[in-house]
Amino acid sequence: MVRSSVFGEWVRRRRTSLGLTQAALADQIACSLSLVRKIERGERTLPPAMLPQVLDLLQATPAEQAAFLPASTVPLPASRTVVINAPRSRPPGAVPAPPNPLLGREVLLATIQRHLLRDGTRLLTLLGPPGVGKTRLAQHAALNVRPLFDDHVVYLALASLSEPTQLLPALARALALTEQPGTSLLNQLADRLYHQSTLLILDNFEHLLASAHDVAELLALCPLLQVIATSRAPLRLRAERLFAVEPLGLPATDQAEAIVQAPSVQLFAERAGAVCPSFKLADAASEVATICRRLDGLPLAIELAAARCYRFTPAELLAQLSPLLPALTEGPHDLPERQRTLHRAIMWSYQLLDPATRQIFDRLGVFEGGWTRHAAQTINGSMPIALALTQLVEQQLVKVKDDRYEFLETLRAFAFEQLSASGELATQQARHAAFFVKLAEQAEVALDGPEQQTWLVHLDAELPNLRAAYTWSLAHDGGLAGLRISTALFTYWRTRGLFSEGRRWLEPLVAHPPPGDLDLQARANYATSFLISQQSDTSCYAYLDQAIALFRACDNPTGLARSLNLAGILARIPGKYAQSVELHQQSLALAHSTGDAFLLSTILNNLGMTYVAQGNYLNAINCFHDAMTYARACGNHVRIAGILVNLSNALRLQCAYTQAEATFQQALVLAEQIGIPEIIAESQDGLGLIALASGDYPQAMQLLTQSLNTYEAQGLVFAVVRVRRNLGYLALQQSDATTAEHWFRASIHSSPLSGLADITIHAIAGLALLAAQRGNVPKAARLLGAAEHLQRSYELGTEPNDLHVRVQVRTLIAVHPTWQADYAAGSMLSLAQVLAEYTY
Repeated sequence: MVRSSVFGEWVRRRRTSLGLTQAALADQIACSLSLVRKIERGERTLPPAMLPQVLDLLQATPAEQAAFLPASTVPLPASRTVVINAPRSRPPGAVPAPPNPLLGREVLLATIQRHLLRDGTRLLTLLGPPGVGKTRLAQHAALNVRPLFDDHVVYLALASLSEPTQLLPALARALALTEQPGTSLLNQLADRLYHQSTLLILDNFEHLLASAHDVAELLALCPLLQVIATSRAPLRLRAERLFAVEPLGLPATDQAEAIVQAPSVQLFAERAGAVCPSFKLADAASEVATICRRLDGLPLAIELAAARCYRFTPAELLAQLSPLLPALTEGPHDLPERQRTLHRAIMWSYQLLDPATRQIFDRLGVFEGGWTRHAAQTINGSMPIALALTQLVEQQLVKVKDDRYEFLETLRAFAFEQLSASGELATQQARHAAFFVKLAEQAEVALDGPEQQTWLVHLDAELPNLRAAYTWSLAHDGGLAGLRISTALFTYWRTRGLFSEGRRWLEPLVAHPPPGDLDLQARANYATSFLISQQSDTSCYAYLDQAIALFRACDNPTGLARSLNLAGILARIPGKYAQSVELHQQSLALAHSTGDAFLLSTILNNLGMTYVAQGNYLNAINCFHDAMTYARACGNHVRIAGILVNLSNALRLQCAYTQAEATFQQALVLAEQIGIPEIIAESQDGLGLIALASGDYPQAMQLLTQSLNTYEAQGLVFAVVRVRRNLGYLALQQSDATTAEHWFRASIHSSPLSGLADITIHAIAGLALLAAQRGNVPKAARLLGAAEHLQRSYELGTEPNDLHVRVQVRTLIAVHPTWQADYAAGSMLSLAQVLAEYTY
């Protein structure tokens, strides 16, 4: 059912935008002016029979109709086949579905929604003690108002973050935004959020108050952004409106009617009924009222108590609770009273556990962000944990989903406190670190095989634990465990695009490595070099040189092969393709001696890409076929899809369009099956160019636009520049000079790196053609001279579209008597000079 306050606000906004008065709307839907006013104030709901008419009149979008109409009445488009799409994955920043109804919070919800929708509050901070229900209240409010934000509602759980500097990277992950070199992450987030009305939920902010300035910056840079924060303390920002979340209402009197109507009692009854179907509130109303009063109406404490009803009656629960009350009033005086009450509720439930389960509960406090059963068993040694975990889940001290367990954050803090008091903290932290060292090193091997996707998801979930183990290592073992973890995670950092975080973990330990284990130091230097190279930082070369020297010293042919392969990739950046080929061939010889199929597929794929850049397509295709053989041998479908794309591109560049199209389609299907957005986008780019070559301009536009959107969302600069150039080629073919110039200039403007020389040179040639078409022969000849000279200097191969463009330029300027002099002048320009002269 539609929330009346949300629907009323939508009606008011849409009516205003359409220029209708309340009286005009009332007249068109044949109702009273009073009813329209009450609907917009959220005081009345619209009669169901009138709802479709009002939605049509106010031009509701399909998404809005889906939000406001009952599911059975949402109209299907006429004369269309209904296609049931494959289930989509849950967006990273999706609001979690609340586990049960929100009782006794209707007034609070309406007030929150009014602050956001009517008052225009930019930052609404829900304040209250732990366990009072701030998180659930924020989740319900976000889901209620979602239609008015066009589904642009992003939820960010902050409990697992340990440092204020982790806030912006976590937000980027929630927005599926890959970090882009050359621009601050704050500005990238602001660019993403600037143009759309967005509601951001920052849940459990109290331990990240030092990052409040980042929230202030985002609010200043993004005028359409609104934020709900849940916290135990204010953020103290000018845009902030504080909103106190009080405990649930208690029975006003001991009368049966007052007890039944009290929200706290209703919550107890609902949760008790869920675990004990025979529970009847009427049989124990007085005892339940007393329990709720003694727990001060705190929802978490009430749920913990009600969860015991599967075993005890309310009277028995009350008898067990009563002896603990005197001690609980003696909690720390520097804590709020309700926080002491929550502590007593947790302590009471904790004391009901048997000693072995209490010990396991304590030890689980060492985990951050959850754990698997295997991890819990490992840190508990030979002590069986299956029954204890079952009891903890039943008693709502632990949550479980699939095979992963987690604490509420307040419960984890309590468990950690008990673990510290027990004297076992040091032992359990060491066990925890050892487990996650082993996990990271298992992942390092598995990420090169057929289970790559499974391990990526697993590492996503374990990142808080890995971070905790890394931090412990810095303080306790000289960084050895931290270096092993951060080095083993190299493929994870690379695949997930977490270049800054990986670099932040590795650089301090590479600069001051723990003694011994030269092989580990070599691998760490290699990983650091690669991650830094993705950020266009020239310090990558020094780390790579150190890696090569260390791999030679410890006689590791696999590591040396990987390092020489990376050196070959980096040699392409300044256009040293001959050197790149030589380095790849040296790497290949070493890899053959190891028999490592994945490494062989990697090197052959990169060597093939160098051959493509040189225009040596026959050698490139042979490399790709050999790389495919090795990739299939090790079962790495991600690598197979990547090789298929590169093979397709080599075929396209030879104008073998039929074969190239079929191969691109294979890559696209495989990439969609396993979810690789970069390869999906690259396939769409190649298929778009094939459509362009065949004259199917609408299809080319659709595919290239899809590709560009994906690349921009991922922050992949190299690919963005390439697709913008291709859109320039499309505009040329359509004789749209203005659009072509826009795309060519956008391509040049975004590609100051010499590693994008081929894209830049092609765009320069495109601008030369536009100048020639406009009759500016000197400029056209000068640009053509620069492009063709740079093409030769960088030893670049020929792109069919680029060759076609240059032939057209020559045809148009050949009749001009001075074109050769201008061409010669352009040939003297460096790439930097051309960019300085012709970019805006």
